[in-house]
Amino acid sequence: MSQGPINFLPDEQTHRGLLNWVIGIMVFLTGMAIVAGLQLGIMADGWRMSAAGSLTVQIVAVEPDDRQRQTKTAIEILQKTPGVATAAIIDDAEMAALLEPWIGATSLTAKLPIPAMINVTLMRGVTIDLSALETLLQAEVPDARVDTHEQWLDDLLSLAIAAQMIAAAVVVMMLVATIAIIVFTARSSMLAQRETVEIVHMLGAKDSLISGAFQKRFWSVGLRGGLIGLLLIASVIGGLFALSLNVQSAYLPRVTFHMETVIILCLLPVVTGLITMWTARVTVNRALLDMV
Repeated sequence: MSQGPINFLPDEQTHRGLLNWVIGIMVFLTGMAIVAGLQLGIMADGWRMSAAGSLTVQIVAVEPDDRQRQTKTAIEILQKTPGVATAAIIDDAEMAALLEPWIGATSLTAKLPIPAMINVTLMRGVTIDLSALETLLQAEVPDARVDTHEQWLDDLLSLAIAAQMIAAAVVVMMLVATIAIIVFTARSSMLAQRETVEIVHMLGAKDSLISGAFQKRFWSVGLRGGLIGLLLIASVIGGLFALSLNVQSAYLPRVTFHMETVIILCLLPVVTGLITMWTARVTVNRALLDMV
């Protein structure tokens, strides 16, 4: 008949309550780093997809009449180019909306020699030689410039990758710090109950039985700490989302949560409990070997 976990450890409500909050804060910081990393990945994928299927043609002629004539010619050439799905000029209202975050809602755009902008949508799965396209355009539209968004996209993706690496490093550091706290706490609890453990050990209890008692306690501590951290994460994210609804700015990206993000966050308490339980078991087993 196998022995189940025994309850010989006295209650330590004060220390356990404090440890719950310490683990909860660690889980909160870890979860926020995970959310930041995943959101950056979602945003980077959106940038990559939007840039891959479009390009912009600028007509930088100074004279309005010349600019209008070249714009019309460029659209005709683009619409006949294989691989181009649509080619449409960005009208004054759209241009004013794009520039509004930088120069405000003024009529300044009508007084400035702003280049004409043609938004070009490419067909899916079709590769276009952009250098040849620009050469073709400039043969009849000398003031045409093709912008593929590659430079700013590469810069944004590099920044997103760097930020994701930092978020991953934060997650690793929080994991190491949490394990270190559990090791310290488990050893301290083991030393505090040394006499009780020695008596139980002399009565014939196996090491696995003793470590199982500590394992059960730390599993509950880790699970409660994980739930505290999850509640803190939900509160912060909910507050930020509520605030973002009242802020309309081109500088703020739209925040979207995929189901994978929600699942990962919901699993944090269970994962924290398992890590806490495993760390406590290994720590107690090593301490028992030292007592022999």
